[in-house]
Amino acid sequence: MNYKSPSSRLSSSAMAAWALLCSVLFFNNTFAQEWTSSELSFLRQEIDEKTDPFLTYKSKEIPDSLMENSMIILDFIELFLFKTRGSLIENNRISRELILINDKAAVEYFSRFPLESNQNKYRVNSLGRVVKTQGRFLPRYTIRIIKKEGEQVEVNLGKLRPNARGEVAIPNLEIGDILDFAVKVTEQVEECFDPEFTPVADDSPVLNSFKRYELRKGFYLSFDAEKSDIAPVLNEAISKPKKAIYDLEFSAYETLDLEPWEVPYMTRPYTASQVCYCHKSNKSRTSLIVPEEGKIIRHSTPEQRKKAILYRDQEKVDSYNSLNKRFKKKYDIYYSVQDLSKVELMERAYNFFRYYLAIGVYMQPNYHSAQFDSRLFSQRLMLAAADMNIEAEFVATTHKYLADIDDIIMRDELISLFRFKDEEGNWHYISPSKPFYRAFDLDEVVMGQKAITHNWNTLQDTIILPSTTSSENFHTYQLEATVDMEKNIAQMESVQTLTGNERMYSSYFVLHNTEYHNDLDKSRDDGHMALDPDAPRTPYATYYRSLLEPDSANKAIDMEHWLRASFDVDEYISFDLLSSGLALDNDTMIIKDVFTVSEVAKKAGKNIILDLGKMIPTQASLTETEKTTRHFDAQFLYPRKFLFDLRIELPEGYEAYKLESLHVDVENEIGRTKISSASTEPGFLTISVAKEYFTDHVKAENWSELIAFLEPGMNLNQAQIVLKPTQAPSSSNVEVE
Repeated sequence: MNYKSPSSRLSSSAMAAWALLCSVLFFNNTFAQEWTSSELSFLRQEIDEKTDPFLTYKSKEIPDSLMENSMIILDFIELFLFKTRGSLIENNRISRELILINDKAAVEYFSRFPLESNQNKYRVNSLGRVVKTQGRFLPRYTIRIIKKEGEQVEVNLGKLRPNARGEVAIPNLEIGDILDFAVKVTEQVEECFDPEFTPVADDSPVLNSFKRYELRKGFYLSFDAEKSDIAPVLNEAISKPKKAIYDLEFSAYETLDLEPWEVPYMTRPYTASQVCYCHKSNKSRTSLIVPEEGKIIRHSTPEQRKKAILYRDQEKVDSYNSLNKRFKKKYDIYYSVQDLSKVELMERAYNFFRYYLAIGVYMQPNYHSAQFDSRLFSQRLMLAAADMNIEAEFVATTHKYLADIDDIIMRDELISLFRFKDEEGNWHYISPSKPFYRAFDLDEVVMGQKAITHNWNTLQDTIILPSTTSSENFHTYQLEATVDMEKNIAQMESVQTLTGNERMYSSYFVLHNTEYHNDLDKSRDDGHMALDPDAPRTPYATYYRSLLEPDSANKAIDMEHWLRASFDVDEYISFDLLSSGLALDNDTMIIKDVFTVSEVAKKAGKNIILDLGKMIPTQASLTETEKTTRHFDAQFLYPRKFLFDLRIELPEGYEAYKLESLHVDVENEIGRTKISSASTEPGFLTISVAKEYFTDHVKAENWSELIAFLEPGMNLNQAQIVLKPTQAPSSSNVEVE
């Protein structure tokens, strides 16, 4: 539970750019083959020719005050070149960044380039969430090192061999070098490219940031600078009947370290933009928030927002033909004969569409990467509700870290949900399906958000979406520790129980294809799928089952990776998933791990000192400055509650000393931490740690209250227990040093 990384001094903007480069390579596998040196040289030449005119690093002097930074972004150039390609629209995106390396931390971080991604690897997305990825990196990038003397050294990653983690070391990177890396990506979509969110100011200085949008006829750009008193100006460089070019240029010298639990898009200035395509011929029915001809939309009108909200769901699907005619008869018969409540009916409809879309249509080989169109998913649920005479509505909202529904300027800022009434008139909400969510799981990014309800053609009400409490998001560790004094290790048996958002969030680490298929089988056998349970599960069954063997083989590797975020694991011994918490299991995930941690005990004369911090999950760690100084609000995922029960089998002939010094109970409006201990049976000691976050948002002025209830947990990272021989005078107390 440490938020810090070894490279904590590095700029989050530089790391975000590095992650952007890597994430681009994760999800594009068109050119998965290894490029030759001549191909890389040609790519580099093309990128240099297009970006060199906008570089300023040779002409700008760096103020001495900035040289204390771990690194400095000298130039960050992005070119977005849009055009049509048949029935699709295309973006040829070129990104180039020049970074001055100022210390060893920067050298260490940028020396590790993740060349390829094997199955079951992880990355951190732009909001700081760890997500699952699969596939190879696309080698449509080049890296160059510019030495102090001006020598330019090209790095051919194709000739370097990755280590076990899929990383290669960039050779000869030194303090004072300029790292020059670039990537070209081609993306094709039907109507709108994904929104772009870019920090304007960050925790490292940016001497020059330049973006260019090159638009042809029919393309429209939405743009705004959010939370910024230094809003960069989007200038129209060229305007012609069939072409327009907009330039965005700014520099940011003001720096401030990214603070613990800070979400940059809620606290730092940023720009938001999206490019979409719309012919005049279909402008009247387009889903876009379209500006006037030749203008850039910066603030949408209520009428534009209304149009965008309604359009996402107003193209009503005719009966069930869109589902596939071969399912209609069974689907209708199945629901007409069931004596079920409305909640049960809608849960089964959810499961039907969830599995039908993932298994029967999209054929996702890895369900962590399965994507569902939220608009189409909500449409299908509305049709099912209408078929069963259940009152229902669409719900439109936004991502709580990025936008308010009253301020949207981009079509894809909207998120579509669905709600229906039960027999008592209570509303129940369903999010667009995610592979490891249950029917009524609401994603934390929409909880508490302002939303607008509507039917196919009419806005209804403005509402606030439900939120959860800490008691609903519960995570317990039942830990058994046996200390081997000769080897100085403790064998740990851990049973984790997770409910609510803790289960939902952890599913991306714990669950895989195997669990998804097991749940699918239960759905079919129990009747949740409107299919004949005895029907052959072809033609995809053989293909899908072939994925499970390597999935199972990698399970222990994945779980060890996840567990190492909480424990300093020496040896990972076994893993057992006792309950998945999926749709037809109970709603609780239960995980059992067995592993060892080392260096847990040391002799001190006749006494033994146990390192308690190694036997419970690692707690947050803050510097004294971080404890006393806070500039921005702190944002947690959701209110939640943790309980760690550690039962230690003591070495024979020893007992714990001074237990009462460990006892703590601190509570305020932000949360509560309670630590207690007990010797309930001879030869064993139990330590209990309960930590509860009452809220998910703490204002900067209330930072001291957050620290007050977190600090006892932080102290456990260094806590030690003194054991004395039983024949020596003792009391039933633990000493914490």
